[in-house]
Amino acid sequence: MDNKPNFSHLEKLKVKASATALFVFDEIEGEPTLEVKPIGEQNKQYTNQVLKKGKKTIRTIRKGKMTVNTLKENREQDYRLFPRYVVVDWPVPPVDNEGNPVEFTAANCEAFLKAIPVRMFNDLREFCGDDDNFLEEDELDSEAEEDLAGNS
Repeated sequence: MDNKPNFSHLEKLKVKASATALFVFDEIEGEPTLEVKPIGEQNKQYTNQVLKKGKKTIRTIRKGKMTVNTLKENREQDYRLFPRYVVVDWPVPPVDNEGNPVEFTAANCEAFLKAIPVRMFNDLREFCGDDDNFLEEDELDSEAEEDLAGNS
C-alpha cells in the first residue's frame, strides 16, 4: 500500500489562474493603473502564445546568437500579447495629449504600452513575472508573520 503524505494544505500558496493585481505607473501624471494577470504557467493563453511564437528565439539562444534585436523582438511580441492576455483593464486610465481618459481596448492598451519608455514596460513585465504580486492578502500576511518569527 502506498501511503503518500497529504500536502493539500500547500495549495493555498499557489497563484490561482484567476489572480490579478494592480500595477501603478507612478512616474506618469495621474498614475495610470493596470489590472494585470501573472505571466507564469498559470496564464495558459499568454504562455502558449509565447511558446508558439518563441521557437525562433529558442533557436537563436541555442546558437548563442542573442542580440539586442532578439530582445527587441521579444518586447515587440509582448506589446501585442500583454493587451490580449495579461492586461485585464485599467481602473485608472492613461490620458491622451488633450488630457482625456482613454477607453480600455486591446488596441489602445498596445498603443499605450508602446508609448511609454522601455524601462517602464520592463518594470511591468517584471511585476507580472513575480508570483508574489498575485498572492492573496491572507497568504502574504502569514508569510510576513513567518519572516518576523525568524528561526525561533
